[in-house]
Amino acid sequence: RTPSQVGRAAFDHWSEWIVVHKMRSTDDHYVPLLSTARWEKPRIDWLTCNVDVAFFVDSGRTTTSACFRNSSGEFTAGFTQWQQMVLSTDESEA
Repeated sequence: RTPSQVGRAAFDHWSEWIVVHKMRSTDDHYVPLLSTARWEKPRIDWLTCNVDVAFFVDSGRTTTSACFRNSSGEFTAGFTQWQQMVLSTDESEA
């Protein structure tokens, strides 16, 4: 797979996740299971992308980071960045 194909697949999976997350968040009976969340291996020749965002309202900054791992759990790529603005969670993780 080319980097563009991997990136597109990651974006498609993330987009699907955000749609499901938004649907679940409007459900009054939804209780997040944060304590049971754990990393799962992707299929062979696939990558997982873990994203995190932090907001620093006092300084007007948003930081974003991502970590890509393969099906063996090995780190393959990552990045961090900051922006001189405070974004919403959806905007930062997009």
